[in-house]
Amino acid sequence: VAKDFVDFSFTPSDSKQFHKLVTTQTPQEEAAVVRIPQWSHYDVLQKDVVVLLDAVQDPGNVGSIVSLCSAFDASLLLLESADITSPKVVRASVGALFTTPWIQMNFSEYVEMKQLLSEHTTYRLERRRNAVSFDAAVLKKPLILVAGSEGHGIRKEIEGISVSLTQSMNLESLNVTHALAIGLYELY
Repeated sequence: VAKDFVDFSFTPSDSKQFHKLVTTQTPQEEAAVVRIPQWSHYDVLQKDVVVLLDAVQDPGNVGSIVSLCSAFDASLLLLESADITSPKVVRASVGALFTTPWIQMNFSEYVEMKQLLSEHTTYRLERRRNAVSFDAAVLKKPLILVAGSEGHGIRKEIEGISVSLTQSMNLESLNVTHALAIGLYELY
């Protein structure tokens, strides 16, 4: 965790406080009380690549995606997705939520923000019949890369160019984290 955000930290030797903070049976050797960063729209839109998650509810996926954004210099918009401050997301992000600009929003907040996003070309990462292959597409930055959950895909009416990853037909679809890992790597 970025030291700027830590208010208090505890180790197992601080038994009462430590065990009040941890939510796992086999925790790490240190737990902390931290302040959640407050990112602005400006912070998020400063990145050339903005990932927009549409209703991704699995905390492990969301935390891993925050880490991916950190690794590949992207920011994150969470549209009706898992709470980024939940303990599972925080653990899965391995501290990246303190260094990666992100904003949580509902759909009406997204609609209000559309004007700010208009300078970014939007690409929908999805497996569709008319989707352009990701490796053949000429993706122009700054861009927004939209991804949805495995079960439902992109649910919201978010206009954009459909792009897909070329893969074997042995598997219907990739996990959202795996698909974004490939896409972000290619964009980086």
